[in-house]
Order: sequence, then C-alpha cells, then structure tokens
Amino acid sequence: MSANAESQTPQQPGSKKGKRKGALLLLTLLFIIIAVAYGIYWFLVLRHYEETDDAYVAGNQVQIMAQVAGSVTKVWADNTDYVQKGDPLVTLDRTDAQQAFEKAKTQLAASVRQTRQQMINSKQLQANIDVKKNRPRPGAG
Repeated sequence: MSANAESQTPQQPGSKKGKRKGALLLLTLLFIIIAVAYGIYWFLVLRHYEETDDAYVAGNQVQIMAQVAGSVTKVWADNTDYVQKGDPLVTLDRTDAQQAFEKAKTQLAASVRQTRQQMINSKQLQANIDVKKNRPRPGAG
C-alpha cells in the first residue's frame, strides 16, 4: 500500500492543473464567443444608429446682409466662428460694384452737363427778356 500511496500523491497536482487549464480554456472560449456575438450584433444592428449629444451654447446670432448685391468670392468666417464688429465675413466680386460705380459716374456727368446747358439757356432767355423790356414799343411814342 505504501507503494500505491506514493504513486497517487504525484498525480493529484497534475489533475488540478488539468482542471484549471480546462476551466481557463472554457472561460477563454466563452469570452471569445461573447465578443464575436457582440461584434456581429454591432455590425448588423448598432452601427446604423446615430448618437448625438444635446449640448447647447448660449450666443448671439446676428443676421447679416450685404450693402450691395454681388457674388461671394471668399468666405472668411465659418459657421459658429467667433467674430468681432468690423471683421470681414465674406468678400464679394467687385466686377458688379465697379460697373455700377462707372454707370453712376456717367449718369452724374450727364446730369452736370444737362444742368450747365440749362443754366446757359436760362441766361440766354433772361438776356432775351431784358432786350425785349428795353426795346421801345411801336406806337408808344
């Protein structure tokens, strides 16, 4: 019996290691199966959901308008950027404004010429009136 007892003593630690290995292997396989199942669930279901944070920031929003009509050539500020009074927000194409300015200058020059011509005509008419006032009338004398 003593020989039999000696042969059983070394086998007990080996059987504990085997049980522990089996339990760890089973636990590892369980985690792998759960991870794969979650990955499939995420791929099929969860990736289609959008998630948003409902965060709000207090700020002053101001409507802006151009003083003249034109095409925008460059935007200097993006949406929600902090800007101060006087900062350029957009650059407009100067072609339309330049053409409008030239047209206004031409109209002003025409108005000035017309006004001068009317002043000259007025002086001529006033001179004609003065001549007719100073001319002796026939039969008045």
